[in-house]
Amino acid sequence: MKKTILISIITFIFSFCIFTLFLFPYDTVVKYFLNNAINQNRIPVNYSEINSSPFGTSVKNIEYFYKNKLSLGTLKIDYSPLSIITKSVSAHTADSPLDVSAVYNGKTVDIKVNQAISKIAQMVPEVGEYVKKGNVSADARINPTNMQGKADIVVSNLSVATPVFPSLNFRKITASLTLNKNRLNVEKVQSSGKNKISLNGIVYLNYNSLYNSNLNLKGNIDIAGMKRNFKVSGRLISPRVSF
Repeated sequence: MKKTILISIITFIFSFCIFTLFLFPYDTVVKYFLNNAINQNRIPVNYSEINSSPFGTSVKNIEYFYKNKLSLGTLKIDYSPLSIITKSVSAHTADSPLDVSAVYNGKTVDIKVNQAISKIAQMVPEVGEYVKKGNVSADARINPTNMQGKADIVVSNLSVATPVFPSLNFRKITASLTLNKNRLNVEKVQSSGKNKISLNGIVYLNYNSLYNSNLNLKGNIDIAGMKRNFKVSGRLISPRVSF
């Protein structure tokens, strides 16, 4: 009798776990928390569909709005039922002009980027007016609790067109950045090759509208032996460069 009762209890617990795991309305729960985060933080973003399961979520057709609509494609978030304990979650873009992946381990977020600048120009035409080709790779680690972090960026085979220099090429540009709340410190930007550029300063981030982040940068450039100091100020969407 006791054995029969024990088997019945185990069967019920197993059935309940299976029901909860696979028939729980993940879509509804994820959509509720996602929409709540978007509305509370006034993030100008929209999406068409959410598909969730015990092992992941896809947010499809993400669009970011500022002056124009930016189509960012799909974000896939991978996790498991054990993520409640391990607090480990990963995410990556798909069907997107962006090539970004991130892993959260319960404390920090590790971000990797491997991005063709031509894809960025598809979303932001202003970039394509000046930057003709190049590739960006980045590794960053951020603590979202206190908004502290560090990033290393490499821009390779960069080709820039300006009214003064219609064809300006940089073989490699490296940058080191540190984040302290809304202060993004540009600590060291250096280039290799015939044309050289160096840069440092601060970007004051506006998390509600990154386009409106303020720039306070200075540096120098050496092109064909012509050296000039310069400053970059204003908003990210419309920077002012003065020599």
